Amino acid sequence: MATTIPIYDPAGDQVDSITVPHNLVYESGRTSVAGDVWYKGAGIPYRCHLSHDPRARGVYGPAKVFYAGYLVIDPVFHGKHGIFQQRYQPYFSDWIGSCGPKEGAILKNSREFPLSAVEVIDYVMFDPENRQSYYVLRYTGKRERFIPDGQVEALLDLLRVMVRFGWNFPWDKAAIRDITADGRISDVADMFRSTKLEHRLGTVYSVFYSLFKLAPELYRRISDAAPVFASVVALNEFGVRFGGRLGKRESAKDMSARALKLLVAGRTCAGIEDRQFGDQVRRAYAQRLAQAMEVIT
Repeated sequence: MATTIPIYDPAGDQVDSITVPHNLVYESGRTSVAGDVWYKGAGIPYRCHLSHDPRARGVYGPAKVFYAGYLVIDPVFHGKHGIFQQRYQPYFSDWIGSCGPKEGAILKNSREFPLSAVEVIDYVMFDPENRQSYYVLRYTGKRERFIPDGQVEALLDLLRVMVRFGWNFPWDKAAIRDITADGRISDVADMFRSTKLEHRLGTVYSVFYSLFKLAPELYRRISDAAPVFASVVALNEFGVRFGGRLGKRESAKDMSARALKLLVAGRTCAGIEDRQFGDQVRRAYAQRLAQAMEVIT
């Protein structure tokens, strides 16, 4: 049984549609499922989006992330399911419910990253002019998320592989959401290659910090220290020297402060697709860090 997904223009009027050869059931995010086949970018139930325009229709209030602008609940999209010709996040080209150019990395990363939990079995660009696509996927295992019952040793083994072979996350990504219970990555699209220290540090930090915020009891099975310091310790255990001699020449507080400065020099989610905007966000983070450094440990 096929599924038809409507496409709505910015005024909320249906202007097109796509049809896929499966009976899709919406799961979460941009994913829908049909048996053991998953679709990413084949429509969503509209809930909200983000905009940098304070006068956008349906502005609800400031976004939680400072560089994301404003949370918008557009009344012309409310209650509809499909693909919407409006960016979900202003710094990404993805329409609401579909996949833009940045998701193209899933094709290469799913093949090359040894602990990928996803296999791409089809890819359809349904709007070449705006470069909007959907992906047909299969996942290894049961696609169970790391929270709440993930294997801590499997998570550390995953980070060890990422650090060793130069696979990275943006440092401000809630990376733990993309890690499975058995230590694989279910969404490889935002991963990038680099062996620079700031990116390796940012990768470990993005996992530790998001785990600390979302499941602190699970995080404590890894470390009792703050995520930034725990990330430095983990890097050293993985064979990457951060520098300094803890307890002799540099305190944990001083090393953490130095690590935070290095994190800010790394890549944020804002710079995945728009490097110029990413540079602006990096400078904004640096200013915020300079203002708050005396209370950050």
